[in-house]
Amino acid sequence: MSVAQSSIEPHQQFLDNIAYAEGLVAAGPFLRIDLAEDLYRAAWVQAVSALDHWVHLEVYKTATSIVSDANRARPPRLEKFPLPWKYIERIHLEQERLRDVFREALEAELGRSTFQNMEDIGNAFQLILADKSAGAMWTAVAQELDMIKADVTAKHKAVLYRRNKIAHESDIVDATTGQRRPITQAEASDAVGWIKDFVRALKRTIP
Repeated sequence: MSVAQSSIEPHQQFLDNIAYAEGLVAAGPFLRIDLAEDLYRAAWVQAVSALDHWVHLEVYKTATSIVSDANRARPPRLEKFPLPWKYIERIHLEQERLRDVFREALEAELGRSTFQNMEDIGNAFQLILADKSAGAMWTAVAQELDMIKADVTAKHKAVLYRRNKIAHESDIVDATTGQRRPITQAEASDAVGWIKDFVRALKRTIP
């Protein structure tokens, strides 16, 4: 059974993953400074990965549920989702269940994508939101966070920017010496906490 097909609810899977990131941050003070900083960087990357993974699982689960219920309103983007003939043949010729075949097709299509920035997340959730645009969704998220949308965007971009520096550049600022950007427990804790709150707010805006 793949991770995507796990019986664990998507949000619970996210909470388990974010708890792991929180544990990394909490362990930092018990190590020497260089090792502690590496734990903080790992926690930062783990938190963003937890967000990405949750978006995938939430879309897989909800879109499959919508497709499986003929009486449920289907979002325009979901109506236009391309289903290759190899999947259609399995449904009609091999009598496989629609929900199983559709989910496999959805995973194959979206599995190559990352859902970390707000634009990509908004596009992904258009597969499962029948009556709410991405813009309206982010307005609702900002309200849940008691912030204005511009501040939500700025904060999330800042968290992703540092994550990318860590993940793609080893957080190095001087290639000659290998010196890395300083990072503190408070900064890592704030980033992990932001992702946790960000997902909580997003969760409240979707079906």
